[in-house]
Amino acid sequence: MEIGKLVEIDGSTATDVVISGDANSDGITLAGTFITDVAAADAGDLMDDNARVFNITTNGATFVQLTITGGNAIGLGGGGVRVANGTNVTFGGVTVAGNSASFKGRGDLNQGVVTFSNSTIFGNKSGSYGADQYYDFRQHAGWRTR
Repeated sequence: MEIGKLVEIDGSTATDVVISGDANSDGITLAGTFITDVAAADAGDLMDDNARVFNITTNGATFVQLTITGGNAIGLGGGGVRVANGTNVTFGGVTVAGNSASFKGRGDLNQGVVTFSNSTIFGNKSGSYGADQYYDFRQHAGWRTR
């Protein structure tokens, strides 16, 4: 999903809000969760129909109390979330897990300023570079965690 305008996605009044890049809902999930098991899904080519979940290109995006999973970026990374240069994004109580990218940042490719509060990034997969998040220092952006 391309986010080019101010947006807030708040799942705090609901239970188990999951936003997935899995178009056919055929991914394999980790037992007891709603999180995509990218290692198992890739083995069966079940990530082929998946797309990047969020591509954020404007300031002011806010995500609260939700899980971002099942994203798959072919090429430049950020399978779960790609934050463009010069963009400010806030995550509060968010889990970014079970995403895949072929190059840079399986969970989060950050070229902007991202603020994390009570959030986790884990269990993502990339063909090269980055751990669960990849920060592009060449873009002169900032990275913040609280």
